[in-house]
Amino acid sequence: MRHSPRARVRHLRTTREILRSHLPTLYNAIALACAAVLLFAGDSFHLSFLPLVVLNAALGIGAELAFRRNMDALNTPEMPAVVLHGEGHEERPAEALAVGDRLRLDAGSPVPADCTVTDGAVLADVSLLDGRSAHVSFAEGDALPAGATVVQGACEAVVAATGERTRLHQAESEARGHAEPRSEMARGITRLIRVLTVLALPLCLLKYLLYVRHGDDAAHAAASAAGSLMGMLPAAMLLLAAAAMLLSTVLLRRRQVLARDLYSVEMFGRIDTLCLDKTGTLTCGTAADVLRGEAREAVAYFQSAGVDVRILTGDTPQAAETIARALHLPGPIVDCARLADEDALADAAAFGGVFANATAGQKAQLIAALRADGRCVGMVGDGVNDIAAFRTADCSVALPHGCEAGRSAAQLVLLDEDLLALPDIVREAQHIIGSVTRTAELFVKKSLTSMIVLLIALITPLEYPFSPRQLSIVALFTIGLPALAFTFERESAPTHGHFVRSVFLEAVPGTLLSLLCVLAAMVSGGPLGLSGTEGVTLCVYAYAVSGMLVLLHICRPFDRNRAMLSITMGACLFAALALLRAPLGIALPTPQMLPVLLPLAALGYPLLFLLVRIMERLSRRRRQKAPHPDE
Repeated sequence: MRHSPRARVRHLRTTREILRSHLPTLYNAIALACAAVLLFAGDSFHLSFLPLVVLNAALGIGAELAFRRNMDALNTPEMPAVVLHGEGHEERPAEALAVGDRLRLDAGSPVPADCTVTDGAVLADVSLLDGRSAHVSFAEGDALPAGATVVQGACEAVVAATGERTRLHQAESEARGHAEPRSEMARGITRLIRVLTVLALPLCLLKYLLYVRHGDDAAHAAASAAGSLMGMLPAAMLLLAAAAMLLSTVLLRRRQVLARDLYSVEMFGRIDTLCLDKTGTLTCGTAADVLRGEAREAVAYFQSAGVDVRILTGDTPQAAETIARALHLPGPIVDCARLADEDALADAAAFGGVFANATAGQKAQLIAALRADGRCVGMVGDGVNDIAAFRTADCSVALPHGCEAGRSAAQLVLLDEDLLALPDIVREAQHIIGSVTRTAELFVKKSLTSMIVLLIALITPLEYPFSPRQLSIVALFTIGLPALAFTFERESAPTHGHFVRSVFLEAVPGTLLSLLCVLAAMVSGGPLGLSGTEGVTLCVYAYAVSGMLVLLHICRPFDRNRAMLSITMGACLFAALALLRAPLGIALPTPQMLPVLLPLAALGYPLLFLLVRIMERLSRRRRQKAPHPDE
């Protein structure tokens, strides 16, 4: 195992930074404000969303703290340096070295600081710094960099630079300037919360003003508006999404894969271009440059999935070509040392398959060019020269034997040398995307339906029929528990498309069906001669029927488990509505309601199927009209 001196820069976020990234969010601020209003109004029943908010934040914080603990355990203590003085010597840690100290470096010794060789000669492994597989000779007068490892010979050297002045530390510090990309799902969930808040907040404020105007108590009106707002925002969606991601990170941990946070895994399932370092990643990092036994199978998996696999290495074109042929990678060999400027490098990124003599900056520029072309890029590496590429890629994976800074910069860390863990990451990522997308579709449908029904009630003589507890009980069996079940499904499928756009497009048919069902119930109460409680009952049952129909559609294609899930949720939902009718403020369905409920149950699913097909056709036309990135 190669060693590198401990960098004098903090690579992982502090506890304060972790807390700051998870606690002061838009949703948490809204939740606390609504909780304060409900407490002031004495309505503690509707505070059930608070545990969900706390658990969601706790999962995110706990995942990142666990990553930091595991990283600390993975970082091996540095070997002390042998400092010569007079006729004797002493051992000192790297941070205790000073310029001018004389060191004794033997085979196996990591170089703790930038040194100048004064006596003797050595062969050193510098692959962590520049990716070269061949060992480099250093003789009297040569500069021996920190981060190298002596593999043969012995020498005496004088310390020329320590700590922050070493080339290693400067390279790490420069790499830290690259922004770490956020996952599409993280951005998407944040955007969903923003959009839903922008839509729901004015409606709830208007509801409060109208209630006060009609003589309602201000505290009661505020509590009703706050309860409605939290009912429209998907607290449970955030928790279930976090739970799905946490489950995948736990399963990957058993596969010796460590995730930085809950969202780290997701982006690896979206990549369409995979960039691989050569020395120490595809090869064993020895002077013989031996290909890892599992590298062929791992690369073949990505090629079969349609992923464009590229090699980015600091090694020579000859060495890179040998490995590319062994892996059956197409595309020309590009010598980055011969490219004149950044524009030439960007042009080469469009056709090159293997890039040799690539510096750390050139690796990052190549990945940036690929991303600018609309690609989702993953990077796998191990050295200091890969850190900038890690920071630039959509998702990055570090091997365990590399430098501490590289592992800390990556979003995922392999705890052993098995590259076949990479396909496992893809499968778990695809499961996460599928599970969270289905969950988000259900919750967005609920939120949009509640908002539109409230808007209709505010601008028409129709009364808003639902209380938060009625919506909660229906959502529990048509959204919450099914979404939890989806979390434990281990299916994986290729994932494409924009998260937020996909969620909204898939939620529209279910929203329209629920609206039609609820509106049909709202306008039928009077003609059917239903009382106030009976009218509310009809609306609740109509909403429950639409929710079950949407759940049936989400469960397709059916298997035994999904069929049992649908049947169980339907039975439990209608049993709960019958048994809890007093606390919910509803009654049992009467024969007068059947002319509305039976047609909705019989015609609802064909209507939903038709709406889905219409949305699919509109989406297909939109994609066909959209300009191609190459145009």
